[in-house]
Amino acid sequence: MNKFDVDFYQFPQTSSKKDSTVLFGGSVDKSIPVDALCESFGFNFKIYNCSAENASLRTAKNNFFMNAEKYNAEAVIVHLGESDFEMFKSNPSEFDTLYLDFISYLKSINSKLRIQLVSIGNEDHNQIISDMNRHIKAIAASERCEFFNIESAKLWKPCSTTAAASFLYKIGFDRQLTVKHPLYDTAKALFSYVFAKGYYQARTA
Repeated sequence: MNKFDVDFYQFPQTSSKKDSTVLFGGSVDKSIPVDALCESFGFNFKIYNCSAENASLRTAKNNFFMNAEKYNAEAVIVHLGESDFEMFKSNPSEFDTLYLDFISYLKSINSKLRIQLVSIGNEDHNQIISDMNRHIKAIAASERCEFFNIESAKLWKPCSTTAAASFLYKIGFDRQLTVKHPLYDTAKALFSYVFAKGYYQARTA
């Protein structure tokens, strides 16, 4: 992979697991080279990609227990729902129940865990996916989780000087990194790669 042209301020290095983030999603997310992106952006925290092919809400708890819980991360970016299209279409209440149950499970692991829910890409403006995203956003609000609209990463260009400066400002560079890494900008960096490579469109076309 070619690194993004982000040769700007490099973060202090750290190996503390308490500063790590887990990316927990499906097939699209599995393709994201988190180690290379962390290096390119100079992140001072580790991202573990614990995504799996065809991940579903029905198996989310078991998959997280088997593959992600061991990292004891302080934050998790959840991008689930792509494989649950038919379930939502026939029974949106089951979709909501399973999503809420998974969030409850995450909170039981660590009551201070920061959780971000990511919307499903909707290149074809499918009404059912739009409804799914409304449900995910509502669940995030009700459970006090952060919500990230994946569409906001579509046009973001990490190599842009303006974007780089904006990114640094948002993560607290002007305050000498006195804040934790914000999940919004972390997700934006990860999913901008997906759109830049055209992978998401290819997988959902």
